[in-house]
Amino acid sequence: MGAYRDGGLKENNPIHLAVTEAEALWAPRYDIVLSVGSGKASQLWYGSEHRDYIENGQVRQLFDELLENINGNPAWVEFQKSWPERILKRSERLNVDLAQKYEPAFDNLSVIADMEEHAQSYSPTQPLFESPFQPIVGNAEAKLIETLADRLRASLFFLEVKSVNRGDGFTVSVKGAVRCRLGPADKGFESLLSMVSSFKVNDETVVSYSNSSPPTVEFFRLNINFSNDSMDKAVRIDVKFSRPYWVAISGCPITIREIIEEWDPAEAEDEGEEKAASDGFHSEHDTYSSLSNRNPPSESGTQETRCILYRDVGVVSSLDADGEGTNPNYDRD
Repeated sequence: MGAYRDGGLKENNPIHLAVTEAEALWAPRYDIVLSVGSGKASQLWYGSEHRDYIENGQVRQLFDELLENINGNPAWVEFQKSWPERILKRSERLNVDLAQKYEPAFDNLSVIADMEEHAQSYSPTQPLFESPFQPIVGNAEAKLIETLADRLRASLFFLEVKSVNRGDGFTVSVKGAVRCRLGPADKGFESLLSMVSSFKVNDETVVSYSNSSPPTVEFFRLNINFSNDSMDKAVRIDVKFSRPYWVAISGCPITIREIIEEWDPAEAEDEGEEKAASDGFHSEHDTYSSLSNRNPPSESGTQETRCILYRDVGVVSSLDADGEGTNPNYDRD
C-alpha cells in the first residue's frame, strides 16, 4: 500500500482540480465557483527562522519552492488566465487583506485572534461586469458576501421543462416551471420563500409577491412560458429577494440550444439537419426534464446544487436558506 501525501504540498489552492472535476461531472456550467483563502499580506512568510538551519544549496532551494507552492494566491491568478470567461464570471475569491507586512507563520497561534477580527470586518463589494451570462442584473452595489448568499439562495430554484416546440419560422417556444429543491418538510423552505418578492423571465416579471410570499404547504411550482428566435442568445430566469437586483436561478442564464441539448440530446444531434428544423423540436408528451446545474430530481423533488465551494486547504461550509452554515476552521493558503 502506498503512502498518502498532503495535497497542500502541491495543490494548496485546488481550484484547477475542483473545476476540472466538476466539468467532467456536470459540463462547464456552474452556479458558483467560490474560493476562500485565509488571508494575505504584502509579503510571504519565508520561514527565515527555519532557513537559518538549512545550508545554501538544493535543500534550501527545495524548502523555498515548498513555501511558494503552498501559497494559494498564484493558483487563483493562473486560474483567471486559463479558463473561459463564462466560468470566470461565476467565480469569486474571498481572501482577507492582513494588516501586517508578512503573512503569519503556520504555527503562529498568537495571530489567530487578529485574523478573526480582520475576517469579521472584511466586506468587499460586488464586482460589476457586462455579460449576458452574468449571475446578477440591476443595481448590485452591495457587499460581495451578501450577493454570494443571494446567489446560493437563488440556486435552490431551477427550471423544469415540460415541452420544447418550434413553430412557424425560427422561433422556439418553451413551456415549463420554476421549481425549488426544498420542500415543505425541509428546514429553511418557509424562510426561503418568505424572502422571495418576484420572478422574471428575461425582462418580463411573471409574478410578484407584493403582499404575501408563495404558499409553503406544498412544493413550489411557478409555470412559465418563453420563446426565442436565437439558438445562442442567453435566456434569463431571475429571482428577486427584496433587493435592488435580480439573481439568476440555477443553470441560468441558459441558451435555447442548451435547453434542447439537455432536454432531449437525440434531437439536439439532429438540430443542424433540415428535417430537425421543421419537426425535430416538437414534443407532445408531458415528460419533464430538469435544466439546472444539479443532479436529476429524486422522488422527494430535491436536487443537489452544483456549486463549487472550497477553502485553499479543504471544503468550506455550505450555506442554507437561512444564511446559516458551519464554522470553517482557520487554515492558511
